[in-house]
Amino acid sequence: MTSLVVPIADHEHWLAVRKQCAATASTAPALVADHPYETPYSVYLRAIGELPEIDENEAMMAGQDAEAMMPARARRVRPTLRLAKNDDFYVHPSLRFGGTPDFFGDDGSIWQAKCVDPAVFYGAWTEGPPLWVQLQLQAEYRLTGATQGGVLVLIRDRRFTTHLYDVPRHNGAIAAIEDAVRDLEKRVATLNPPPVDWERDAAMVVRMHQAVCKTAAPADLSADARAHDLCQAYMLAAASEAAARKAKDAAKAELLTLIGAAPGAVCGAYTIRANAVAAQPDQPITTEMVGQMLKGRAAYRNFRIAEKV
Repeated sequence: MTSLVVPIADHEHWLAVRKQCAATASTAPALVADHPYETPYSVYLRAIGELPEIDENEAMMAGQDAEAMMPARARRVRPTLRLAKNDDFYVHPSLRFGGTPDFFGDDGSIWQAKCVDPAVFYGAWTEGPPLWVQLQLQAEYRLTGATQGGVLVLIRDRRFTTHLYDVPRHNGAIAAIEDAVRDLEKRVATLNPPPVDWERDAAMVVRMHQAVCKTAAPADLSADARAHDLCQAYMLAAASEAAARKAKDAAKAELLTLIGAAPGAVCGAYTIRANAVAAQPDQPITTEMVGQMLKGRAAYRNFRIAEKV
């Protein structure tokens, strides 16, 4: 069945249309595979309106700005490819599931665009687009009906290095995504959340509970054995964290003493970076500058240790 195509007027309109979906092409991959930004529980919470959309940050806005140069960068890599920015939102004909492909090729292909930090690219993209990115493209294949396309990635380095990856349509992956979204809709209808991954979902759950307390009396968890175990685990972890921080700070102080005025060092299997960074007069104090208390005018050491691969 053909998807419904909704022309998008502006960013606010796109957010409003997107909010009507239980899952989108960018979040649905988390329902079937590991995702760096979403989990099944976070997708569920957004679907029932308990979790707001992620606020735009500078990195996200920089990625949106970078999209303007991507068609030209793509032509440098593949001169025959002509890309046009897509301004339509595609909605699945029978599921609350939609998405917005980034670009269409003049040959009918669709292209998912990513603007990636060099450290992320050379860490997670060494064998091609990560699975969650490929699954996002598969979702867009289903929504648009396209049969060919791929992933366009622009690295935020000095040369704006660009790579193109052809990713074929995979009907098995598409079916798995549709089944996962269908299961999500059932969970939303019955308010039956998926299991929480307490490690991966921790930061999100803590943010949800930052609201002002609504009752005066404390909750009584005296009879809850799990709550007792969690209190004990928290206290043990806090003690270990404090000890680890002291050991880390001590090791850093001794290493800086050994390095002296050098900008770094090599140490067997490790490389140490300890270059001096001069802060600007209007630069706010960062964690690296704590203790120097010169209101942004001090230099500090950019200290990093990496293990050689």
